[in-house]
Amino acid sequence: MRHLLLFALLLFGMGAYAQNTFPSSGNAAIGIAPAADVPLLVNGLIRGISGGLQIQNPGSAPNGSWITLTSPRSAPGLALAEGDGNGNIARRWDTYVKGGAYHIADNNFSTTQSRLTITTAGNVGIGTATPSNLLEVNGTIRSKEILVESANWPDYVFEDNYKMQSLAEIEAFIKENKHLPGVPNKMEVEENGVSLGEMNRKLLEKVEELTLHLIEERKARIAIERALTSLQKRVYRQPNQ
Repeated sequence: MRHLLLFALLLFGMGAYAQNTFPSSGNAAIGIAPAADVPLLVNGLIRGISGGLQIQNPGSAPNGSWITLTSPRSAPGLALAEGDGNGNIARRWDTYVKGGAYHIADNNFSTTQSRLTITTAGNVGIGTATPSNLLEVNGTIRSKEILVESANWPDYVFEDNYKMQSLAEIEAFIKENKHLPGVPNKMEVEENGVSLGEMNRKLLEKVEELTLHLIEERKARIAIERALTSLQKRVYRQPNQ
């Protein structure tokens, strides 16, 4: 079997025949001197018309754990296939270039779904074949932590020259528009999504404004309580009628 493989490689034109070496040690070389630790060393391109290259996992049963490198069905590229232990392909992943992007697809032999896409612009898509942003995920992202950088953090709310809407103005805006001022409405969110950094900034801005409103309301309440206490004292000082 080994001699047949070497003969086939010769037919594929791996270089001048004079450069092919088959030493008695068993290690062979084509177009280059043999290496002591490499059974077959080729200096050039290995080209096959059909089929592929199968790599057996050392120590595995025949047709068990193996990987086959073949040509994918949809576009020029590379496919990886794993055996099921019975000589059949259990799982196949296609990697190919199509539509100006590099795709890694899951091929279940009925449909081919692009799982990971990298465009020429550097955009990466997971679950989507047409990412228009640096990273797009069509699904749920689970993470222990997400760091979002944001400029113009709303500490400006506490500056003396910051003009804040009154509660009466906010109430009128809510009655007319059905959402807080400066915050996107339901239609905008459904159409464009939400920027985490910008939304966190907006929400903090509203929390800080609400805090200032509560402080002002507390001052007004204390002033009313003091005025009421003073009025009560004056009433109690009056002689009984």
